[in-house]
Parts: sequence; C-alpha cells; structure tokens
Amino acid sequence: MPARVPSPGRGRAHPSLTPEEPMDYGWMSHALLWIIGLMSVGATVAVVGALFTLGRSGYRKD
Repeated sequence: MPARVPSPGRGRAHPSLTPEEPMDYGWMSHALLWIIGLMSVGATVAVVGALFTLGRSGYRKD
C-alpha cells in the first residue's frame, strides 16, 4: 500500500495566523468585552443605588 501524500494545500496555517502579521481583530474583541463588562458593572451599581434610594425614601420625613 503506498504512503499517503498530503495535497499541496494541506498543512499550512491560515494567512492571517502567520507570525509575521499580528492579528488585527484580537485587540478589538478584547476591548469590546471590556466595554461590555464596564457597562454591566455600571448598570449594576446604578440599579443598587436606585433601589437603595427608593428604599430610603419611605423613611424620610421631609
């Protein structure tokens, strides 16, 4: 049985993953996740603050 010879196109990395060229989309996805995370933390703090303010407003004697 003859040995299997890979085709010329196999075994090569995708051109965007070569070490000579850095990935352009890597930092953008990282930054996007940080932005989403910061927005989530900000929304959580705002909701907790709003609920705290609403809860305290019932006890105030203005």
